[in-house]
Amino acid sequence: MGVPRRSAWIDRDSEAPVALDIETVAVLRTHRARQHRERLAAGPAWERTGLAFTTETGGRLHAADVTDHYRHLTAQAELPPIRLHDLRHGAATMGLAAGVQMKVISSRLRHSSPHFTARYYGDVLPELSHAAAEATAAIVPRRNHPNRLAYGLTE
Repeated sequence: MGVPRRSAWIDRDSEAPVALDIETVAVLRTHRARQHRERLAAGPAWERTGLAFTTETGGRLHAADVTDHYRHLTAQAELPPIRLHDLRHGAATMGLAAGVQMKVISSRLRHSSPHFTARYYGDVLPELSHAAAEATAAIVPRRNHPNRLAYGLTE
């Protein structure tokens, strides 16, 4: 098996800080404390990669190992089989459902443009489509609409 390395497409922007919710920050702090204990236990064998997610001795994780572990966790939780990349897609869709602007979602995903994000990640959930129809209708003045009588509306 080859040596794991960073993908060629990763650039400085890909490694820029990302805003996280408070619960995720708490989980990551707990993880960092556990990793610190592993570093102390590994002693001089610890590899200083500077990565947040490593082997027990600080080395880079192999993608296949991460995927296998993820599949095990999803099966254990009785979740449907979802690829890791699908989580990224789902995060974009949930952001849209939460009303997050496409530009913000695009930035969080480190895409070069919101157009790319919209094209590949912008699934429209049926409930969002209905909400958009209602929101649009709500701003259209109806009382004096010329076709109200034609539609049989008297009020």
